[in-house]
Amino acid sequence: MKMRLKYVNVTWLVGFALSASLSGFLSAQAPVLDWSKPAPLSNLAPGSLSAVGGVAEVRFHPGSMAAFDFQPLSASQTPEGSMAASLQLIAPSGQLARFGTGNAPALRLHLRIGADLLDLALQGQAGKDGVSLDWLDNSGNLWLQFINLHSEIDVKGSELRIKNADAMAGPALRNRLNPNERANSAIFLGEGRVRMRLQGDLRPSILSSCANPNWPTETQKADVALTDIQGIFALRCSGAGCDGPGNANPKVVIAPSASLENVGTKDVPWYQKFNGNFPPYGNDQHPMLIWNMYRIDDDGRMRQIGQSGVKHAFYTINGACNCSNGNILGTQCTDIYGALTNDTPTVGACDTPSECHQGPRSEILPDSVQWARCGSIYDGNCDGNDEDTQPYTSFEHRLTVDENELDATLADRYFFEAWYLVRDDGQINNNIGSRRVTVNWIPPVMNAQGRWTVGENASEFENGSALARWMTQGFPAETLSRFSELKTPNGSVQIGARAKPIAGGLWRYDYSVFNFDAAVSSTEGSQPNLRLLSSRGVTRFAITLPTGATVANARFQDADLTPFNNWNVNRTASGLVFSTPDDDLRWGTLYSYGFDSNIAPGEGFTRVTFGEESTETGIRMLAPSDDPLFSNGFE
Repeated sequence: MKMRLKYVNVTWLVGFALSASLSGFLSAQAPVLDWSKPAPLSNLAPGSLSAVGGVAEVRFHPGSMAAFDFQPLSASQTPEGSMAASLQLIAPSGQLARFGTGNAPALRLHLRIGADLLDLALQGQAGKDGVSLDWLDNSGNLWLQFINLHSEIDVKGSELRIKNADAMAGPALRNRLNPNERANSAIFLGEGRVRMRLQGDLRPSILSSCANPNWPTETQKADVALTDIQGIFALRCSGAGCDGPGNANPKVVIAPSASLENVGTKDVPWYQKFNGNFPPYGNDQHPMLIWNMYRIDDDGRMRQIGQSGVKHAFYTINGACNCSNGNILGTQCTDIYGALTNDTPTVGACDTPSECHQGPRSEILPDSVQWARCGSIYDGNCDGNDEDTQPYTSFEHRLTVDENELDATLADRYFFEAWYLVRDDGQINNNIGSRRVTVNWIPPVMNAQGRWTVGENASEFENGSALARWMTQGFPAETLSRFSELKTPNGSVQIGARAKPIAGGLWRYDYSVFNFDAAVSSTEGSQPNLRLLSSRGVTRFAITLPTGATVANARFQDADLTPFNNWNVNRTASGLVFSTPDDDLRWGTLYSYGFDSNIAPGEGFTRVTFGEESTETGIRMLAPSDDPLFSNGFE
């Protein structure tokens, strides 16, 4: 076993007995298994393998241990020779498809919850889908589960490697951890990893569907769809920690699990950064993932309250298909990144440089989905090497929300959005999607700390931006609205406008502007040695006003929720102008603008400026207007 900063590690090795207890932190040197000898062959059917031994590891999240007052006490296992059965793996294409009959090696875990002890064993379930492993007691109760597995079968080493998995509480453990929570609420505990010795014929029984990749072209694009956002977790708080509504105001880190599917006819490159240069772009091309959180205020305005950095994708499991190459997402294949892999590393340095996956959005050319590696936080000197194992802290490049923005009484007035950026994808509106979510504060119980939960069951997942979804779900009868998408050579911007009558014969106007993927960028060199010299987003948003229009109560809200960089507001002869010298509305970000006026809404005009004023573009939009009401499609 090994000691890591903040994380509690428990490692099991079949054939050995280990035990240690140091105030919840386990520390011991684990024996090294001899993985050099190939596993013996058996009479299993082609594409069917048997796991006969291995290593399992759990890194418990420190926040989970504090929140639920539990700790690992010891680890032990039954010697391999005494096992009655082994776990069958079905892998016809060379990738784990599902688990078959039998049990996994009898790896055991002892946990303390309060004054009670638990004795759990890792078991495989017949017919279980290939994306989870279960820890059960002798009565078959599910206590702990590894989900969102990133698995790989190493033919040469005769082993199955589960590189990443979210460790989640099962129903039995959820019932014990906190009596105030529903039995079906998800509880994130940490990270799981597994290595298993395999026997059987490791050669694929069918040809991999991506053996000869069919890459996207200028005329035949890829099509990767985000299929769900699930398992959204509040992972930790800054400072002394979260203490509930209305008290201190720490930052809360929130991360989701996100699923996707290649619904197109083209294969997609999925190479981990710094892993070499490969076709079709001559670099380490890979998709990237971002996520955002929004709140609908009492006045009906949508505000962005949190945004992540960029998560660099590094491996695909190619589920539900026959592509066996983890560096290529094959057609009709699925993949998932769990909350833990979207938050690596949580604390301290990475074990290896390849374990750091987050980065700033400012290094990305969003419209072409290219990463400017040269000058990045990973390769500042542009030598092609990952030079830093601790390029950021556990709060940088994460989605963080001020705790005071979380209010359990707001029901479903929160949106959570995720977006996979894929190069040469021809249908970008289906690789972004959202859920309405709820937030809830779980008060402290006995020795357990309080914590926030995020529930994604308030509504179904829908593709498209959160702004587009909100604008199409209806408003009160007296509220008029319009949604438009402005497509420019620099990328796309979405605008949602609302107008409603207020006291004094005035109208309240609110505009939510979402910079989808627009940027005016200057670069140097080409990939793989691309350097981003500068990049500007939206710097000016103007609404044309008719003669006689009054303006009062001008409003602006950006995504960082601090007043120090708010945009300037100026009334000109032709309208109202919001502008900034340096707080650009960057891609993947939503800003809110508003004002009150004496003129009723109709067909108006808004203008968006990217970087310098020479790149201004206009679009017709709901605004104060001399046009008769209802004459231009606002009914």
